[in-house]
Amino acid sequence: YTLALADKGETGWYTHIANRAESIHPSSRALLAMSILHSFDARHWKNLARKLLNIPRPETSVRWNHFGSQARLTALELMAWRILGDADQVLQRQDKLLAGRKNGHWLNTQSDAWVLMALAGQQGSMAREIATVNVSWSDESRSIELPDGATRIEFRLDRDKQGIPMV
Repeated sequence: YTLALADKGETGWYTHIANRAESIHPSSRALLAMSILHSFDARHWKNLARKLLNIPRPETSVRWNHFGSQARLTALELMAWRILGDADQVLQRQDKLLAGRKNGHWLNTQSDAWVLMALAGQQGSMAREIATVNVSWSDESRSIELPDGATRIEFRLDRDKQGIPMV
């Protein structure tokens, strides 16, 4: 994937590895799909990336090391489907990631990093309407609309007002 991002994609290796797609780890398939999509634009290559992403996950037999997780795999898939422009697949994985967060993170630092990159990459990648952010503080709640194209929102707490948000 790093070589693909550096515009050094290797057609022969992509084809060689893709021919063995059933036997490689789902995370590796997602990275291969992203590599292909960053390297080539032809329909043949997009179809190959879709094929790699559509190979069913062997949920019970996937072996995770201390760097991998279902969240990391889902983040990689989200990134690849976003490049392909498949909004349904993107939203499905985005929802799965957001629902899977526990105690503010996704199992380990490696997963946290990939999930945050995948979710941050969502910004501006698909057509979207005005976003509404709901903020709750103690027993108070406010809705704030972010105009199209807004990339961040900042909240400041006024210490003199004992933490009451200034929106």
